[in-house]
Amino acid sequence: YLQQKRVRKPLEMTSPVFLLSHTFGTYDYFGDVKPWHRSELSVQKRFLLGSAGRLDAVGEVMKVWNKVPFPLLVYPNQRVRHHIENNAFFLNRALEFMADEQYTLRTTFVGDDLLLAKIPLLNRLQMRELISLRASYGRLSDRNDPGQSPHLYTFPSASYKYGSEPYVEGAVGITNLLGFLRVEYVHRFTYRDLPDALLGGIRVDVTL
Repeated sequence: YLQQKRVRKPLEMTSPVFLLSHTFGTYDYFGDVKPWHRSELSVQKRFLLGSAGRLDAVGEVMKVWNKVPFPLLVYPNQRVRHHIENNAFFLNRALEFMADEQYTLRTTFVGDDLLLAKIPLLNRLQMRELISLRASYGRLSDRNDPGQSPHLYTFPSASYKYGSEPYVEGAVGITNLLGFLRVEYVHRFTYRDLPDALLGGIRVDVTL
């Protein structure tokens, strides 16, 4: 932070941040204790777009290396409550997409001197436009597919493998509304024909 007499401003961190982790554990499968390995790599980067605003991007790769029951597979980080979490998908249900190798991309753009800044009243209130896009895609190997590998738990009826396209959702909204509110409308672009698919919704976040 940059501390001034009356204001503390966050410094703009534009260098990429790399995070690598590996998780090892065991699970009991009908009395047989088996190992479990999962690796994760993420890259975070902020792009400053001059007076237009800033773009935050996060890419992640996750992989399960061995045969496991479906609760230990990987799936998009899912959030169904109405408040906002930047690292979560909003319109996919819990365990909706199953994979043992998954790729995700999350981007968020916050405007600075764009449309809302041109309206004097909204500019005085420091309200800014926000656009975000989230996508995930994955593959399920035969060793973790109950249809191909025996002695695995059957997937829940509302769980699916990825098809030929990624899962994509996007949002448009306003941040700094009344000085502490962020409001978004979220829209689901793909896999809209799945039973009970969540197609859209309003999300609200409070920052104090």
